[in-house]
Amino acid sequence: MSQTAYFRIGVFVVAALVIGCVGIVVFGSGAMKENGIILETYLDESIQGLAVGSPVKYRGVQVGKVESIDFVYLNYAEGSGNDVYDKFGKWVIVQMSISPKVFSDKYDKPHDPAEVVQKQVDQGMRVRLASQGITGVVYLEIDYLDPVRNPVFKPEWVPQNLYVPSAPSTATRLTDSAETVVNSLADARLDVLAKDVDKLVNELTRAVQEDVVPALDRINGALADLGPTFKNVAAASEDLGPLMKNARQITEDLAPAARDLRDATVKLPDTVDKVNKVASRADETLAQVAAEVNELSGKLSRLIDSLQAAMDRDLDPTLVAIHQTSKELPQALASLKATLRRVDHLVAGEQDDVNSVVSNLRTVTRDIDELSGYAKKYPAHILFGNPPPPRERR
Repeated sequence: MSQTAYFRIGVFVVAALVIGCVGIVVFGSGAMKENGIILETYLDESIQGLAVGSPVKYRGVQVGKVESIDFVYLNYAEGSGNDVYDKFGKWVIVQMSISPKVFSDKYDKPHDPAEVVQKQVDQGMRVRLASQGITGVVYLEIDYLDPVRNPVFKPEWVPQNLYVPSAPSTATRLTDSAETVVNSLADARLDVLAKDVDKLVNELTRAVQEDVVPALDRINGALADLGPTFKNVAAASEDLGPLMKNARQITEDLAPAARDLRDATVKLPDTVDKVNKVASRADETLAQVAAEVNELSGKLSRLIDSLQAAMDRDLDPTLVAIHQTSKELPQALASLKATLRRVDHLVAGEQDDVNSVVSNLRTVTRDIDELSGYAKKYPAHILFGNPPPPRERR
């Protein structure tokens, strides 16, 4: 193999190593990763086992990771002598990166993270330490707890990121409870309590021996004396057997009547309510009918008044005019007859002239028809007269 081939192989190996290193640096620095939303919380307990990069789970589903862990006073206090350091110097601030997909819906529409976080915090969302098993990996768990038993801690500073309240972990609560029990046992005077218990047992033993045993003996004697009485009661019970059967039969016979009476008693309030409702509706209907009748009477009165006014205003003059016209009607008819007779005489006297006029109209009509036919055939002759004479030829 030539030196050129070795040189090419060396260049290829070096380029591959450079590209690999650059990829490791880029992917390790998170430049190609999706920018998450930073949340922060404050814990007043030991976070042993929690480290940067630990997972953050939302109800068991991993949604992010821990970005930084530090003390509160290093971020929100100027020195160790101020009030913030005195109150919260032992508190730990944990900043976590959450995927933006948590704050989007199924259509990938983003929502305001601050609004979503505040709404969920009001519903009891808290952050607490958790572990996988007894000695498993420690991680941060976001879950919903009782808001009353886990109130929201309001910091005395302005958080730099979205703030989610925390709650004590289960291990911390168990440890606190155990310490409370141990402290209570340590504060209790067990020697005095043991003496009191021994004294109580002695008193109970003496009371049983002095009071309970004689009482039991007296009870046994009383039971022995009551033996004959019990026998008499048994005999009386045998005699009362037929009476009890008769009473039972009477009770069975009266049972249907009692059930009917009970049903009627149960239905009686409903029946009374229905009767009251019917009566109230009847009263309302009668009142409505009376109101409508009064309104109709008023309308009829107004209509009669209007008719009377119209008769007074129009009918009387009309009757007077009709009466006057009836008086003048015979004279008008006589004048009409005279006029018709004069027209008849005039038409009879001018009959010959009318016939002559009609004959002339017919002649004119025929001439007009002939002229129109000639005009259709010779329109130039109608417009210009006779044609010019022909020119002589030389």
